[in-house]
Amino acid sequence: MAEKTEEEKVPNSSENLTCPLCLDIFDEATILTSCGHTFCRKCLKNYDLSHQDLDHMICPLCRNLTKLSANRVDDFLTNVTVSGLVDDFHAKCGGMNAVLEMRPKCTACKFQRDAVSFCRTCNNYMCEKCLDCHQNLTVVFEGHEIVSMQDIINGKVSIGHLSEKCCIHKQENKDMFCEDCKVHVCFKCVIVGHQIHKIKNQADFEQELRLKVNDLVQRCATKKSELEKNIQNVEVQRHEVYIAVQRLLGDVGQAYNIKAKKLEDNHRNLIERINAVKRSFDDDLNVLKSNDRKRIKIICSSMTLVANDRLGRLETDSPVCSYLAL
Repeated sequence: MAEKTEEEKVPNSSENLTCPLCLDIFDEATILTSCGHTFCRKCLKNYDLSHQDLDHMICPLCRNLTKLSANRVDDFLTNVTVSGLVDDFHAKCGGMNAVLEMRPKCTACKFQRDAVSFCRTCNNYMCEKCLDCHQNLTVVFEGHEIVSMQDIINGKVSIGHLSEKCCIHKQENKDMFCEDCKVHVCFKCVIVGHQIHKIKNQADFEQELRLKVNDLVQRCATKKSELEKNIQNVEVQRHEVYIAVQRLLGDVGQAYNIKAKKLEDNHRNLIERINAVKRSFDDDLNVLKSNDRKRIKIICSSMTLVANDRLGRLETDSPVCSYLAL
């Protein structure tokens, strides 16, 4: 039951794994934390290029706002769940492509064309021409059970193990495996050229190979799970670092504002003191200037008396005498 549930988690198509922006399979699935919608990271970067003046991102689907940091889209979290489903989908498609690339050749004729069907009665793969012969030569091939290659590839039918014919002994099947030479051989090849070699029958070889493959698949699945957990931990740590950096930036900004306010106050006090000194200096200069003008006026008055031959008046003019006495 658990295996069935695990299989159901693997998507059979890309219908639910497409980015709403590019309509293609998710590439580095990235989640918007405000609403939970997922997009390709590169699509979000392209979308953000036209909104560089904003400190937030507006979700293209629901219009919810997601706060942006200094690194903008690069700091968004990866949707680990969706990324895992995308990896499973690619693995499944990759396996299907590998099967198609390994499509067997026709074994019913000598032309080595791609096989399109398999005859369970003849135990042969067949190309289109051989299939046509099978279907039309009813006297020879009546009652033969034929299955299509597409059904075999899709897993709808199984043909079991098909022994390959020996290229030397044409009528013999290669149903043994030489571990020394690492090749499949027939019974006659063993007698002729592999007497002292370590030989296994095909069934034992396939069983051993299947166990090794199953063990490798299990180890790969375990490693994949560990890597996914590591990725998730990295994203969690990235988020924690982001929060710590934002808090630190806030503290730095607050300290800067406090220091800036003190500097502004000191600057204002210094300006006021300098202006007060300047006013006092101006007042003193104005007094000196006023006194000098008064003295100039007295001197001019004395010069006028001298010019008018009124020296007696000059002697009795107390302000002039006082100034001259100085």
